[in-house]
Amino acid sequence: MLCIWGKSMEKIFVVIVSFNEKNKTLRLLDQLKCQKGKFQITTIVVDNHSEDGFIRAIRKRKYKNNILVPLSRNLGYGRACNKGIRLALFHNATYLCFLNSDIKLPNNFFVDMLKNKTDIVGPVIKYKKNKKTIYDLGGMIDWRIGRIKHQEQIDSKFKALNNRIKPDYISGCCVIIKRAVFEKIGLFDERFFLYFEDADLQIRAIKNGFKLILDKKVEVLHELKGVSENTNKSFTNLFYNLQSNLLFILKYQRGKNLIFSLIYYIALVFKVLLNQI
Repeated sequence: MLCIWGKSMEKIFVVIVSFNEKNKTLRLLDQLKCQKGKFQITTIVVDNHSEDGFIRAIRKRKYKNNILVPLSRNLGYGRACNKGIRLALFHNATYLCFLNSDIKLPNNFFVDMLKNKTDIVGPVIKYKKNKKTIYDLGGMIDWRIGRIKHQEQIDSKFKALNNRIKPDYISGCCVIIKRAVFEKIGLFDERFFLYFEDADLQIRAIKNGFKLILDKKVEVLHELKGVSENTNKSFTNLFYNLQSNLLFILKYQRGKNLIFSLIYYIALVFKVLLNQI
């Protein structure tokens, strides 16, 4: 997967964590072959022990400039990403791009995104819900209760916003990060099996002087599983969300904020359990 449009090329390593989404991951790899710009693009696919025939399928297609890392068990998102990050840094990556398998990119994605020279940059994430187009404008952290949430707008309100929005963090489903960030602050905190790892990483980055930006002019489509049909998250996803939330609270909250966050967390757990009964 090599795009050469000039002598001087920046090295972009795209890290994709795959888990039982064979068709979507293969489609994303096909999209990346069509990216424009003066870049050398290498994909690193870390497979969390998929059982849908993905490994066999990707080896059969023989993608160029692709590094496949098959795992013997599901290590979670952050830990799997770290395996990709280490490989990318070893191969002198200029930028690391993290993509979920269910992202659809425009062909000029990297050209437009890298016009921003910021350390961490992300696009607007667009998805469908209840036949409406929802725009995700990055994440915000509610330090009163130790929770994270996404800034979301419907179509009409989104178009009225300014070109630059200032979130607290960029969603890890589609984000580009300079190598210098990882060299200074380290990798993802592997204690977060799923959820909150993107917010945690970027909190650490900001504390170390790095900047982030969400570019309203660039949009990507996210096919969030079950959202368009308004179905509930699985119990497994809810469990990991709550587990990571507790870790986040214990890692960052202090004093009165810690007490209030834990009270809110206990109430949230009871609410989730009642909804599952």
